[in-house]
Formats: sequence, C-alpha cells, structure tokens
Amino acid sequence: MKFTEENIDRISESGYRFSLSYSMIILVFKSQTNEIHNGTGVFIQTKLGFAFATAGHVIQKYLEFGDLGRIQIGGNGYVLKSIPNESIKINKKNDFGLIFLPDEHFKKNKDWNILPIENISFNPPRVMDLVVFSGYPGTMRKKHNKLISQGKFSLIGTIESAEYDQFSIRVDKKKYDFDDMKDNLKNAGGLSGSPIFSLLYFQNWYERKPYLIGWLKEGKCWDDENQKYYATNMEALESLLK
Repeated sequence: MKFTEENIDRISESGYRFSLSYSMIILVFKSQTNEIHNGTGVFIQTKLGFAFATAGHVIQKYLEFGDLGRIQIGGNGYVLKSIPNESIKINKKNDFGLIFLPDEHFKKNKDWNILPIENISFNPPRVMDLVVFSGYPGTMRKKHNKLISQGKFSLIGTIESAEYDQFSIRVDKKKYDFDDMKDNLKNAGGLSGSPIFSLLYFQNWYERKPYLIGWLKEGKCWDDENQKYYATNMEALESLLK
C-alpha cells in the first residue's frame, strides 16, 4: 500500500467507525439524586469471562455510592446495581478496572458489542502508531425535560512516547470529529476509559485490522487543536487477569 494522504484518510475514517462501534458510554449515578458521572469503556473477552473495561476511578465512584450506586452501560437505559465485589477488579496504580458480568446481561442487551479477541493486542505500543479513540464527555450531555442526550467525541493521533506501563498520544489537529461541540475540551470528563485502537504503524506501512492497545486515563488540552492524552497499556489488563 502506498503512503498517500488518501490512504491515511480512508484508514482514519474506517478507524473512526470501528472505534464508535465498540466504545460505550458508562453512566455512574447515585439513586434518588441527580449526581451523574460519565465514563467510556469497552466490552472484552478475557480468560476469566466477559468484562467491561474502563478507567478505575469510574468504577471506584460507583463503589463510593454504596447501596445507592447504579451503573448504566450503553444508551438503552439498562441499569446495573448490587454488583458482587468479586466481579469487580481495579488496578489503582494504572487507574484501570474491570467489571465481569454473567451471560444473562448480554442476552438482555443485544446492542452490547463485545470486542473480538483477535482485535486485542498485548504487544507494547510503538511510537508513531496511528491510533483512534472515541468517548462521551460529560460536557456534551444535555438534558431536555426528563430526557438526556449525549454527544460523542472521536479523535485520531499518533503515539508520541511509550513507557512500560503507559503511553501518550499527540493529536493531529486535522483529524478530530465531534458532535455539536462549540467550546474546547478543557473540561472533558467522561473520556476516561475510552478504548484506544492502533490502526497503522508508519515504519512498516501495511494495512491491518484495528487492535485494542490501551485505555485513556488523562488528557491535557490547551485549545481545540492542541491536545495531548495519556493512556494505560495492556500491562494493566494483564495484572487483573492473573
């Protein structure tokens, strides 16, 4: 495949669609109150069963709410409560967590897409990987009477640095896409836990399927076109599957 702008655009657009098809909103809230916290995550298949993977602090907020804690995954209004403690695993050091769910929940939610295991890579992220992530910032949540609408945000960039337990993404200012976002993302809580997919490795330059390589944990935004994000890699997932 030739290195052309047309090919990059085509791979990017395909990556956006793939990312949005598996990135799911998670709403953590306290029953009988109006307190809602956004997050993003992805359903994955592991050797311990099917799990929802997201940022650790998103799950921790649910635990802090105690008996009144509730979790909604996806936009169909399906709410989880009283999740057994043994079904939750959190790596606080890397701000990453898993919620294991039995098959009965998936039978009730046909729109819950589980990322195929062949789209998960445990290889270390590499500098110059082209990556994409999609998420649901709380600042893009709007209330209309008793209904709530939620905008989405997708962004593409390249890996700028890679360490043993995290990596950073520098944003390509020409390659981001969002719904009805008039201000910048300086207050973008809700992107935490967004799955990050690697689309292309420039040094090898060959087309391949998208691979899950990590989860967003922190972002820095100076303006709409000057952003940098930090992510945890698959070491965090491996630590919870031992």
